Amino acid sequence: MTIEAVLISFVAAPIAIVSFALLLLFKASRKIGKWGLLLALATMFGTPMVSQFVVDGQAQAEGFASQEDRALAHEAGFRDPREWAGQRSSVMAAKQLEADPACVADVSCWAKRHLQEASRVCSAAVEQQARFDFRWEASRPDRFTSAIMHNNGRQISFIGDALKLQNGFGAWLTYSYNCRYDVGTQAVVAVQVTEGRM
Repeated sequence: MTIEAVLISFVAAPIAIVSFALLLLFKASRKIGKWGLLLALATMFGTPMVSQFVVDGQAQAEGFASQEDRALAHEAGFRDPREWAGQRSSVMAAKQLEADPACVADVSCWAKRHLQEASRVCSAAVEQQARFDFRWEASRPDRFTSAIMHNNGRQISFIGDALKLQNGFGAWLTYSYNCRYDVGTQAVVAVQVTEGRM
């Protein structure tokens, strides 16, 4: 939020609210007091929202995804949005790794922390490997029964075998799958689907 928005929201608008509320006490000025009070309240609550849209718009015009993305880039020492786009995943992964080193050391904890998002993007990536129809044998988070960490926790392979794919003759065959997920970008790096159980 910009300093102007803060001043309007937390200084000027409350002063206006008090002023217009006092006008409500006098019969002759009640109409002005009501409209003024409504305008002051709208200013108080509307200014931060409008300000956020403006600031996000400025950040997007500079090439960043949002104000938050620009702040993260500046905090990491990047001023160029193109350079930041190339390094964002590494920086974000490093931040996550630094945040909880005990969890990163335990593959079960680290995989569990990223399972929700990974299962969403990995399920879609696995489904795209189907030549014909597919059918899951388990709900989304339960589709991945084991995990392997790579690159000191920057990537995790989620593995499972709860998938049936239809072949060209209409028969359903069981397949196992391995989806390598990047913690920083929250995207699939590689996916492999193999006939048979694990």
